[in-house]
Amino acid sequence: MSKQNLTDAERRQARERFQKVVERLERFSESHPRLYLAQVIGLALLGYAYIWFVLALLVVLILLLLLLMMKAPYLAIKAGIPLLLLVLVICKAFWLKSPKIEGIYLSRRAYPHVFETVDAIGKSINAPPVHEIVVQPRLNAAIVQVPRLGLLGWPKNYLLLGMQLAEAFSMEHFRAVLAHEMGHLAGQHGIVFAWIYSVRCVWENLMQSLMGDQSLAKIMFSKFFNWYVPYFDAYSFRLCRMQEYNADQCAVSLVGRDAAAAMLIGLAIKSRLEGRFWEDIAKLAVDHAQPPQQFFVPYSEMMRGDIADQDARAWIKQALKRKTDYDDTHPSTIDRLSAILEMPPDAVQAYAETQLDQVLKMQRSAADELFGPQLPGILQMLDEELHKACLPDWQERHTAFRAMKEELESIEQKNEDELSEDELTTKAISTWQIHDAQLAKPIFAKALQKSPENPILHYHFGMVLLEDEDPQGIEHLNKAVELESTRVGNIVEQTYTVPSLERMFTYFKTSGEEDLAEQYMDRLCLWYERYIGFLAERAGIKESDSYSEPELSQEKFDYLKEQLSAFKEVKRACIVKKDVKTCPEAAMYIVVVELSVGLFGNDQQKRQAVIDKICSSGILFPGHNAWVTDLIGAPPRLRSAIKSMPAAELFRR
Repeated sequence: MSKQNLTDAERRQARERFQKVVERLERFSESHPRLYLAQVIGLALLGYAYIWFVLALLVVLILLLLLLMMKAPYLAIKAGIPLLLLVLVICKAFWLKSPKIEGIYLSRRAYPHVFETVDAIGKSINAPPVHEIVVQPRLNAAIVQVPRLGLLGWPKNYLLLGMQLAEAFSMEHFRAVLAHEMGHLAGQHGIVFAWIYSVRCVWENLMQSLMGDQSLAKIMFSKFFNWYVPYFDAYSFRLCRMQEYNADQCAVSLVGRDAAAAMLIGLAIKSRLEGRFWEDIAKLAVDHAQPPQQFFVPYSEMMRGDIADQDARAWIKQALKRKTDYDDTHPSTIDRLSAILEMPPDAVQAYAETQLDQVLKMQRSAADELFGPQLPGILQMLDEELHKACLPDWQERHTAFRAMKEELESIEQKNEDELSEDELTTKAISTWQIHDAQLAKPIFAKALQKSPENPILHYHFGMVLLEDEDPQGIEHLNKAVELESTRVGNIVEQTYTVPSLERMFTYFKTSGEEDLAEQYMDRLCLWYERYIGFLAERAGIKESDSYSEPELSQEKFDYLKEQLSAFKEVKRACIVKKDVKTCPEAAMYIVVVELSVGLFGNDQQKRQAVIDKICSSGILFPGHNAWVTDLIGAPPRLRSAIKSMPAAELFRR
């Protein structure tokens, strides 16, 4: 078995172990809920205990160093500074800092009705008070708890209110979302959940802080971390999932089962409708150099308009195909609906289809009821922010679209039978991106008849087909991956492999075909492992590297000789090829120069300045990448390789 296959098998085994632990804990939590909760809390406390133990040990060492200072102050200071830095790193991890939440901050004085509504919902479900309400342009809502004093507590609660969500649903359905989000912090389970989340943040902050060169810190924490974090994630996974169901019950207690279920059904449908809206907005860049001044007025009109019954039924059917898995603590839509409605999962789809009228018909949006006459002002501010945020990318897209449109118009003037393979490929892709998929499909089919081994065509046609949920797109995306991996050995230059694998994973995931989705995730992870290995091997040179003679044409050899000899500081220049295991066809070359920089020839700064000048001179080195180093700084094994390879020498003065 190859190393890559072994890695793939090990990854599967790790996932299977995680799944078995979670499944065992699910059964245990159902029969012993209090004991399970106590175990999760105990495991969280174990993480704290270890950190405090390490801190106490470091304090003892610092005290011993203070005693040592009386006899050997220099030695004590030299050893004490790293310990003090380590203590600061650990303490910093305890101080949980969150980036500023972006959006429009509402004040209680200016928007009393919004706060009164939120306060009433919180009171009815026994949730802690919301301190800040932040309006954001998104089809979602969330509650975020930020501790003011790090792990010492005193949390501040932020309600993130998505304006797209408020525009897409009635007030009754929107209240269900708010109750769900605020329900995450309601009651005893909410307090425990928030604390468990803070424990996860501590370990994440700590390990990010230790990513530097603090070798002592890594020794003290990495081994424990590698055991503790996966174990703690598995134990707390069930608690996080239970919290989702508890939050749904908060929504049920506020608006009733039918309204809470209607919100989930409507979200599954209107999220797809929103996708169409933004696709239509993006298409405007073809003819308009500036993004729209208004986004929310047409968005609101679209959400209030009629949705084709066929589309709504297809979208909800697809949403209900997704199964609950162990990649996400959120249960699937069908399982959440089953729990809310207290009916078996196989009866949920029939129920959902009977509720479409209730979900899709809306006389007045939640945004209208919440903000009243203040709504236009809020929407204008959000429109301005969206316009400003998308302006740079929009202008780039417009320039690209304009060039694409001109090229397409030129191609369309020709007889299609006389078009070259490249022109037909361009026509198919441009027609799709400028016009629509239906016009492009027959052009793609004809282009593939002429160029059946073109990975670019297979990739784009596969994407077009999967847009319409046509499973034939899978065949074309797989073909694109196969052709590209065969033709483009340099993994960094592969353009279509990752998006193809990601799209196929998403397709099978949303279709409920978990086994197939997992296969594509395995392939994606394997690609990233090779990519990381590729970059790591080419990130520099080390003593353990091995080298071979350069495989250069005489023309390239003479070119490098001419370019490098132009630097008067270079007395001698050599080039070798570094042996690499990942994508060896993408060669890496090492250029070694012997320098003369005056009387102070050993001045490292002067030598590095020459190396930097060579690297920035625009010389076209061979292979995927090249590494330029000074002979003095070269590892002994590299210097030995140069001596044993006469063909490696470019010139000597």
